Amino acid sequence: MRGLILALALLAASSEAPRVRIKSPRHGWTSQRVATLSGTVSDRRIRMVQISLNDAARPVTVRDGRFEVRLPVRPGSNRAEAVAVSGALQGRDQVTFFASVPATDLQILLVWDTEGTDLDLHVTEPSGEECYYGNRQTLSGGRLEVDDTDGYGPEVYVLPHAPLGEYRLAVAYRDSGRGGQTNARVEVILREGTPFERRYQFPVTLTQEGEMAPVGSFFIERPIE
Repeated sequence: MRGLILALALLAASSEAPRVRIKSPRHGWTSQRVATLSGTVSDRRIRMVQISLNDAARPVTVRDGRFEVRLPVRPGSNRAEAVAVSGALQGRDQVTFFASVPATDLQILLVWDTEGTDLDLHVTEPSGEECYYGNRQTLSGGRLEVDDTDGYGPEVYVLPHAPLGEYRLAVAYRDSGRGGQTNARVEVILREGTPFERRYQFPVTLTQEGEMAPVGSFFIERPIE
């Protein structure tokens, strides 16, 4: 009888959608260019949530029912959503918050599709200086705001006032963790949140630890409006 009661309790639990709660940013606003989005999931068997910020989605690891990720926000209104899946059921929470931050000329994000792996974003600026985990602040004002080391990303590079010239992008497979292939994407965002916003994407696949893969380059040929 005890075994039957336990089985019925598990069945009842599995028939309920997981409860998701976003706990930060709090109070509906932030003054941080890279904000911490955190929350909880009621079902501790769930290991991943899908986080969307302004419709850009990425997976985030859940540990002991908690998740946390640092993401760049745009000036003004931002909308974040967290979705957890258990079987055919979904739980979700959504918040809207205001970011009191200045517009920035250039953001570059690196995301990838494997847990427990460490990829590194490398950005070489027109001056020839390279921004990466070993040189997080450049003379032109570029900064590696987020260095993710345990999977999925994002890594976030921000340059408030972008000099003219060529920007070269590369991704390093620093630590394979569980090993195997990982698929990554570098996203370039120019003047986000303004009428002059432009976005470009560069996909790249890496297969082994120690690999450095050139991803592509782009030019800023005239001052950003």
